Amino acid sequence: MAIFEKIKSLKLEPNGDEFKSACVNLRNILSNEISDVLMRRQIHEDFSYFLKKGRFVVHNTIAGGVIFLKEPEIIRSLQIYYDSLSNVSIVVVEYPEPRNATNVKYKPNVGSQEHAEWNMEAIFPNFRNYDLIIQKSLMLFWANYVKSICETYQKNSWFMRYTDRFELNVFWDNKLEFAITVDNGV
Repeated sequence: MAIFEKIKSLKLEPNGDEFKSACVNLRNILSNEISDVLMRRQIHEDFSYFLKKGRFVVHNTIAGGVIFLKEPEIIRSLQIYYDSLSNVSIVVVEYPEPRNATNVKYKPNVGSQEHAEWNMEAIFPNFRNYDLIIQKSLMLFWANYVKSICETYQKNSWFMRYTDRFELNVFWDNKLEFAITVDNGV
């Protein structure tokens, strides 16, 4: 779909003016796809909320949360599962066994998977109200945001040191919707 290609082409740095500009661009792209005036107002409100709070839910869960890699380690995959009935997404990061002891030192009982749960209302409060194409567009947008968090911090931080590229897969009600390659910067 053309709208998905536009979303994939947005430059998404995790922070800064370029990120805010990308959010405004996407908000405008999605607004043009929505005919209902109330829904258009809600998409504007959702992006304001996302910039103030929602992006930090995603950012903090990934950066230093389920991906806290002080020492280099392989990430086999990152999966995001969205359940439309509960309006909840679960992010699962899969690592090989055995894990690097330094990376799990403060995470008791962590094995080959780490996961976190997001209620979509904490990211885009009106998510459930939109047509399916808008919902999937928002999902693709924040999956690309997760990708940019990983790639940027892989290059510029001490806490996200994965060794190989990996796949970020987004599932919608257990059906694969998007597959995105996350690069390791090498």
